[in-house]
Amino acid sequence: YYCGEEMMSTARAALGQSTLEELIQPCVDELAVKASLSAAYFHWDEDWIYLRLKHEWPDNFHYADIGYRKHPLHHTFFRCIQPYLDRKRLKKIGVSQEDTELLSQIKEDGHYSQYEKYAFTLFRVCAPVFYAERGIVAGSIGVTSLALDHTPKEIETLTVIVSQSAQKAAQALANTQLK
Repeated sequence: YYCGEEMMSTARAALGQSTLEELIQPCVDELAVKASLSAAYFHWDEDWIYLRLKHEWPDNFHYADIGYRKHPLHHTFFRCIQPYLDRKRLKKIGVSQEDTELLSQIKEDGHYSQYEKYAFTLFRVCAPVFYAERGIVAGSIGVTSLALDHTPKEIETLTVIVSQSAQKAAQALANTQLK
């Protein structure tokens, strides 16, 4: 006999230690249900931002798979954490801080939303997640929609839901030691 993952997860929870997935997945799931959209958490590892967790719906999916990485310069989920990162780190990875007005607005709003054109148009809203007690960026959480007809009120509601999810994720990271 050996201990399975469920036993190990229970033991870590009892010891106050959890994996990032165990802490953040409930926040991603709740966000997806509240928004009725695909939700995702992208983790920042000081060099790249990559898809770590997601919750999808059959008719609304996140086009990337777990582990998906893209250079931060071209990434919506990176853009919302960019204002909180050290300029030296950003320069090292080749990201400039040229659009200071946009970055200031993101920091003031606490979230970032964007329409992005591919073969179709995506709408995304995301917010930064911090290791709360240290104020260090952990990543970003948000929703992706294929819908083009969001009303201003719907967009406002989505930004509130996403921001609340980011705060819950930060609280989850603050109260537990990561394994």
